[in-house]
Amino acid sequence: MEAFPKSDVLAVAALVGLLCVAPPVRAQQAVSPCELLTDEQVTTVLPNHMSGDVDHAGPSLIDGVNAYQCSYLDEAVNMLTVVVNVAATDALFAEIKPTMWGDNDAQKISVGDGGWIRGEDDDMKVTVMKGRAVLDLELMAPGAKAKSAALIELAKAAAAHL
Repeated sequence: MEAFPKSDVLAVAALVGLLCVAPPVRAQQAVSPCELLTDEQVTTVLPNHMSGDVDHAGPSLIDGVNAYQCSYLDEAVNMLTVVVNVAATDALFAEIKPTMWGDNDAQKISVGDGGWIRGEDDDMKVTVMKGRAVLDLELMAPGAKAKSAALIELAKAAAAHL
């Protein structure tokens, strides 16, 4: 499995949402991707999961954009991934800003500065923009689509930390 699915490279993965009092994340600030959600929150979409594992934290393939990824697995290898990409400048954010054009299944959601939810029965994705950050949550598990509302709530909670 790739850290960033090819379908999301143009949109550059990153998850988060909801208004918060904290200033926007800047590329210079480190993000602790496994601390954006509590174990209890993750359990709402992935019961009996193991502790989150930081898969990446630092520079991305784009100079001036940092990427952070945390993955949660259960014994059946179902997974929730939390990915945050943070641009150092507005110009760099314009390069990673997702548009969801051409994705007819994407539904807009009111989280952060805007976002979308899309996917299939067993693979749902939420993408949220906040400041210069793009937050992506992906739930790959049987019945993932039925957990869409809970996944949006996780995006709101994670965004509150950005």
